[in-house]
Amino acid sequence: MTCSSNKVGYNSKEEAEEALVKARARYRHGPVSFYLCQFCGMYHLTSKGTSDVFLNSEEAEQRIKKEQEASYWEARLKNGF
Repeated sequence: MTCSSNKVGYNSKEEAEEALVKARARYRHGPVSFYLCQFCGMYHLTSKGTSDVFLNSEEAEQRIKKEQEASYWEARLKNGF
């Protein structure tokens, strides 16, 4: 199902949470939370409002750091040392 917002939709809270972590790791800013859309029934990321409680947790910080490290090494291996 597509949404009139044209935003990427996630089927579950867990998928949206993972997308939030990956976006924060990749861009170091951007989305701060996610919400359940009343129109399409899917979760979307948002840059508006306050940070999601999960995003401020130790678990999220560790996952973001792991994603950043994985991206770093992926780029190094792709481009050669």
